[in-house]
Amino acid sequence: MSRRFWLGVVVSAIFLILFFGQIDLRQTADALRDANYWWLFPAIAVYFIAVFFRALRWHFLLAPMKSVPVSRLYPIVVVGYMANNLLPIRLGELVRAFFIWRKEGVNKSSALVTILIERVFDGVFLLFMALVIWPFLPVADLLKDFSDNINVPQGLVIFLASAPFILALMVFFAVALSARAGRLVTRITLRLAPGRFKVQASSLMGGLIAGLSVLRSPRRVLITVLLTAPVWLGEATMYYLISLGFRLELPFHGLLLTTSTSNLATSLPSTAGAVGPFEYATRLTLEALNVAGEQAAAYALALHVALLVPVTLLGLLFLWLQNISLREIIKRPGSPTEENGTA
Repeated sequence: MSRRFWLGVVVSAIFLILFFGQIDLRQTADALRDANYWWLFPAIAVYFIAVFFRALRWHFLLAPMKSVPVSRLYPIVVVGYMANNLLPIRLGELVRAFFIWRKEGVNKSSALVTILIERVFDGVFLLFMALVIWPFLPVADLLKDFSDNINVPQGLVIFLASAPFILALMVFFAVALSARAGRLVTRITLRLAPGRFKVQASSLMGGLIAGLSVLRSPRRVLITVLLTAPVWLGEATMYYLISLGFRLELPFHGLLLTTSTSNLATSLPSTAGAVGPFEYATRLTLEALNVAGEQAAAYALALHVALLVPVTLLGLLFLWLQNISLREIIKRPGSPTEENGTA
């Protein structure tokens, strides 16, 4: 197992200890038992509508390489999320790149870059949404409580949450818009690559730079931004509907903030499905919104199950319909330099 895998296990364990160690488990179980789970049905339906907007956004990002109908991208997006929920260290991104190559012949390196662009735009949008909503909610001590609980200074928490997305966005645009920057990144990569992997690294960088070509079009960048909004507004609606089942009585913008903090927490290294950071960030945010800790914890657990289980089951169904095993796609994504149509 890789160091990153064990780091994820340790991080998840720490956050689960923080999550369960600060609540009354019996009261949490009572809150889970008393919830109205009928709200899960419209909530899950709304979530899959948000997945449609993810597929539509990916359609525009892939368009410079190949125009793939949204109807064919939707199952691939679902399979990628299924893999992220079942496999460690976010291997679902590689699985999605492999799947689009296998089904549509899109270069895997280029496809992977478009997926990374999605992640960066998601992170920046979530940060922006949190900053806009923050002044309108009584959550002044949320960041302080979080930094105190994990024993990390507030400034460092803000830096760790925002720097990776902003830095990645800057690098992506620099490489996409400047041929010199692209050559520099390629030269550094080839210099760092072991001798026997230089040919593969060169092919990989070619695919990566091709994937970044979408950022040269202001129209496509604007479309990506505009389609990111319904993705997260849809997921926030899911949060809101499930909150009704737990009688949290929170305004929608309170659930928008919860959507931001819980999903930003999943960018931390953790086990498959981001178990631990998601629950803890959700509970801490709701407590800052004056929700009782046990009620918040019960909601966080039910919400995470609703986010993970349906899309995982649907992803496995899509694999079964395509006569592809999960074991096969786990073994195959490790060849990112394979070109279209090669085995």
